Amino acid sequence: MEGKSGWESLGALLEEGLAQGAAPAIEGWVAHRGRRVFHGGDGWAQWEPEREPFHVGMFFDLASVTKA
Repeated sequence: MEGKSGWESLGALLEEGLAQGAAPAIEGWVAHRGRRVFHGGDGWAQWEPEREPFHVGMFFDLASVTKA
């Protein structure tokens, strides 16, 4: 990530997490002094029954499978 701006490096870190399978979708949001300075993400919002791409700003469907 050498030679990239801080925000490009953060975007690259998110992409690396996706490539390594850390999560089906990743979103990052950074604010400084009340202003948004970075907002990015990528991945899949849904895998089944059909794949649906994730778009920045989508809500994540979270559930605990350990309590099912």
